[in-house]
Amino acid sequence: MKIITTRLRGYLDYTIGITLIVMPWIFNLSNLKSVSWPMIIAGIVTIIQSLATDYECGIFRQISMKTHMKIDFIMGLCLLIIPLATNLFIYSPFIVFGSVKILLHIFTNPIPSYKGYKGYAYNKFKSTYNKFEKFPTMKY
Repeated sequence: MKIITTRLRGYLDYTIGITLIVMPWIFNLSNLKSVSWPMIIAGIVTIIQSLATDYECGIFRQISMKTHMKIDFIMGLCLLIIPLATNLFIYSPFIVFGSVKILLHIFTNPIPSYKGYKGYAYNKFKSTYNKFEKFPTMKY
C-alpha cells in the first residue's frame, strides 16, 4: 500500500538529508570520524539526489522517481550495514535512518502526485501528438 505521496516524500528527503548532516554535532559525535563521515556523506547524497529527482520538490529533474527510490533503498541498506561492518559502538542513528529510508522506499507511490504532471517524457509526447489520432502514442 503506497500511502506517501511524492510531495511529502520530497519534504521528508530534504529533512532527512539535513538531519543526517547535522546529527554528528547534535549528539556530540563530530570528533569520531568513523561515525560522523558516513552520516554526513549520506545526508549530502540525499540532498543532491532530491534536487535532481523528477518530482514536485526536485529542481533539476534528471533522475526518475523509481531510480530515486532504488538509490534510497540501497543507501538504507548501507546505513544498516555500516555499524556491523565497522564494529561501531554507536549504531542507533544508522539503524534509525537506514530503516526510515527502507520504509520510505516501501510506502512511497512512485508516480508524482501533482496535477498536470509534465515529466521528462512530456515534451517528446507533446511534439509527436496529433489531435486527430484516435490513440496518440509516444515515439522515441
